[in-house]
Amino acid sequence: GVETFMTEPAPESLPLIDRFCQEYDIRVALHNHDQKASPAYWSPDAILKACEGRSAYIGACADVGYWLRGGIDPVAGVEKLGKRLITLQLHDLDDVSPQGADVPWGTGKGRTEAILRKIRELGNAPVMFGLEYSKNWLTSMPEVKQCAEYFNALTLKL
Repeated sequence: GVETFMTEPAPESLPLIDRFCQEYDIRVALHNHDQKASPAYWSPDAILKACEGRSAYIGACADVGYWLRGGIDPVAGVEKLGKRLITLQLHDLDDVSPQGADVPWGTGKGRTEAILRKIRELGNAPVMFGLEYSKNWLTSMPEVKQCAEYFNALTLKL
């Protein structure tokens, strides 16, 4: 019943992982952090390189927050990944810089609506949209609720 694993495996394990993905019909979404923490997966180009020669079971768990903090345009990143985008960890930030902090989706500079429009335009259907709010961990429920309401309203509109 498992559909997808999100992980950051050692790149040398990908041939074995891909074989098991095909055998058990399970996808693996390669998660990214920043370039220092995730040198093999930090950008869309790095993910595509890791996916070279691999089945469609291997793709990306794109963490938009790290993309924005690393200077990667999330709309271009989604477009570049195409069908390799398996899951999306969505963030919106108050600033597109390493110091950017989470704000409710649709209120910052992360181009949330444009990201979702691009996914729809590409006809991609990611397995999951993750909602992680990395600011004020213990008191962020009102902002998390605002993100969910924004997502629901926008996806219905689209």
